[in-house]
Amino acid sequence: MKFLVKGDAARLIQALVVTTANYDIAWSKLIDRYQNERKLVFAIFDRSMTQSNVTSNSATSIRESIDITLESIRSLEVFSITLDKGLNAFLLPLLFQKLDSNARELWEQRLKDSNVPSLQVLMEFLE
Repeated sequence: MKFLVKGDAARLIQALVVTTANYDIAWSKLIDRYQNERKLVFAIFDRSMTQSNVTSNSATSIRESIDITLESIRSLEVFSITLDKGLNAFLLPLLFQKLDSNARELWEQRLKDSNVPSLQVLMEFLE
C-alpha cells in the first residue's frame, strides 16, 4: 500500500515497515484521515468560499466558478446535503460576490422581483 499512495497520504504512513501486520495499521490511519465526514464537508465548503473572483468578461473564469460550485454541490450530495432552500441561500450570495461588478449588475437587471432566486437561475445566467 505504501507504494500506491502519494503526497500527504504517503507521508502519513511512511514510517511503517511494509509488512502484513502493518497493513491494517496503515489502512486505519488512512481511513481516519480521509474518511472524516466533518473534515470532508468543511473542505468542500472551504473550496467554494475560497474560489477566485471572476475576472471581468472572462468566459474561462466564469466557467471555472460554475464548475467549482457544481462540484461542491455534487460533493455535498454524497453526504446527503442537498441544495434545499437553506443551502441555496448560502451558496447564491457566495457565488454572486465572486462576480465582477458588470456581471452582478447584468444579473440584477434580469431579476423580476425581490424574492431570493434559486442558485440555478444564477447558473443559467452565467452559462
